[in-house]
Amino acid sequence: MMYNPEKYMGKKVKINGLFATYHDEETGKDYFACIITDATACCSQGIEFEPEDDYKYPEDYPQLGEEITIVGVYDTYTEGEDKYCTLRNAEMI
Repeated sequence: MMYNPEKYMGKKVKINGLFATYHDEETGKDYFACIITDATACCSQGIEFEPEDDYKYPEDYPQLGEEITIVGVYDTYTEGEDKYCTLRNAEMI
């Protein structure tokens, strides 16, 4: 998904991992992610998600590091010179 994002664009994706968040002090934006580890748990990759509803952070979100499952539509976006992947209209199940 990270190396060939075009193969997944617009597809519904379900992922399971650990909840993480980042607050950008400069922009004031909150970013939410699901951190997925590999089979040996030595490496991990985070996939950002954008909730479908008007969730309020932190009230409506899991605790940091808590296991979550996310379902959303795979997409990419560019911020500055960097390209990122995200799950849009994501639902926490």
